[in-house]
Formats: sequence, C-alpha cells, structure tokens
Amino acid sequence: MTRVKICGITLEEDIWMAVALGVDFIGLNFVPSSPRCLTAEQGARLVQAARAAARSSGAASPELVGVFLAEQLAEAVSLAGELGLDLLQLHGMDATTRTPSGIRVVRAWRSAPGQVPDVVGNPAWAHLLDGYDPQKLGGTGRRCDWRLASVLAQRCRLFLAGGLNPWNVGDAIRQVSPFAVDVASGVERTPGVKDHFLLRAFIQAVKEADREYTGNFEGKA
Repeated sequence: MTRVKICGITLEEDIWMAVALGVDFIGLNFVPSSPRCLTAEQGARLVQAARAAARSSGAASPELVGVFLAEQLAEAVSLAGELGLDLLQLHGMDATTRTPSGIRVVRAWRSAPGQVPDVVGNPAWAHLLDGYDPQKLGGTGRRCDWRLASVLAQRCRLFLAGGLNPWNVGDAIRQVSPFAVDVASGVERTPGVKDHFLLRAFIQAVKEADREYTGNFEGKA
C-alpha cells in the first residue's frame, strides 16, 4: 500500500479533511523562505487539530512531519519535542549534518537529472526525492526524474515528491513504486490552502493505482 503525505498544510480545516481521508503523514513546514512557513504557535494549533480530528473520527492519527532546513537542526529537534512531531524532514543535509537520535529523519534530495543520490551511504529512516531546482531546496512543483526514482525505490524507503497531482500520481506509483507519495502544490488553491476536491481526487487516484499494482519497499522500521 502506498502511503500518502500531504505537505504544507496551514489551516485547521485542511487538517480535519486530511485526517478524514486517512492520510498517513501530514507535513508542517517551518522553512522561513517557504510561503507555507508556520510559526511554532501555528504549528502547535495544527498538531492539536490533527490529534482532535483523529479522536473525533476514530481514525488512525497521521504521523506529523516537521519540515526544516538542515541548518535549523537545533530548532527542529526542540520543536519536535515541544509539539510532539513524529518525524523530521531535513533539506540541505551534507556530510557534516549530525542526524539527531531518538527521532526518525526523512532526508530530502533535489538531485540533478541523472545523478543518483547516495542513499546507502547517507542513512536515514527514509529519503525524499523532489524536483530539481538550482536555487530552491523543495516545494517547486517540478516533477523529479521518475526513472531515477524507481532505482532509489529499490534501495530505500522512498517518498516521491515533485509535481504530483491527481492526474499523474497513478502513473507515478505504477512506474516508481515508492513507499509514499508527497504532494503540496498539486492539491492547492493557493500556497498553503488545500482544495478539498483535489485532496479527495488525489487519495482516490492512489487507491486505484494500488489496486492495480503493489510493490512498495517496506524496509526496516
């Protein structure tokens, strides 16, 4: 089963909809340059909304992912404890970045076309492949190289991001077989404001693709 991560949520009503639809991961963005950037106070309200929505519906609570730059590592670890985040997604990691203990890390990559990230030599709970942009670390809405992604999906627990939407996510799953698909702008009306029709359509497309083909890398927890 392909997991679903909805990233860049900024509104409580979108949290409630995501939980009702049964998404597996919700991404809360704390990158200062992002139009979806949250303050700690806003993040706390969204975490509380996610927990309340799960209790109200009886649904499984999605795992909450804090999205940060690697240079924000100290802040990321502090907020993860303060807010109760389940994972950290770190952009811009290099060989000097110390992976924090006690919390799972998703390492985000923006590899140029044809360049295969060294996911084996850079251990993390999971890896995320985003569309390449020479300036931006993520959230560009650009599609990544699916052929490259299909190679990585055999080597690690892969979150596939970059330009996904309800119309192409099924093809992405069939071609790449990722552990999870990650969407932000592909289900938005404006940055940070989700379109509930598109959210439903995205989830439905994932389910339909899963019914046709399942080959996801499970890996070890």
